[in-house]
Amino acid sequence: PCPCPPVPCVPRQEPLSAEQRQRWARYLSLCPCVPVPVHDPVAVPLTPWLSPDPVAVPCVPCVPRQEPLSAEQRQRWARYLARHAVTAAHTLTRLFLVHSVPESLKFAFLFYLLTYVGAACNGLTLLAAGVVCAFTFPVLYRRHQAQIDQYTGLARSHLSHLRARLLAKLPSAKATPQ
Repeated sequence: PCPCPPVPCVPRQEPLSAEQRQRWARYLSLCPCVPVPVHDPVAVPLTPWLSPDPVAVPCVPCVPRQEPLSAEQRQRWARYLARHAVTAAHTLTRLFLVHSVPESLKFAFLFYLLTYVGAACNGLTLLAAGVVCAFTFPVLYRRHQAQIDQYTGLARSHLSHLRARLLAKLPSAKATPQ
């Protein structure tokens, strides 16, 4: 008996059909289209044909070199970042340690809602949607500003009317002007 494991059965390779050969030919025809870096020694003799300028200068930096920050600029940036870090720490301390009950309840409710959002889609999807919205909504608002302002004004008037009716029905609540 042989101690070697049995050799798996290798399926017999069928010849390629005409459609498969055409597909491979189209795929291989794309291979020369792979971009070649201009500074590559193979591509340097080809630069007159690759660039519209007859005198091709390889590896010209597109971005000008920036000078390092001065001591005054570094101090200003350090103060700016420290101020924002202290403000963020103060706000998070106020929210997590319940300095204000309504703010902390809003914060807890936000995290509760985020659990449902996180169950529906992941963070990368939310990030992509946020980027799309950040670039789409301003353009849409500029195009349809009159209609959007009209409908938001209508919705605000309905909400203020509804709030006034609700406060009028409550015996202890007084309507406060907004």
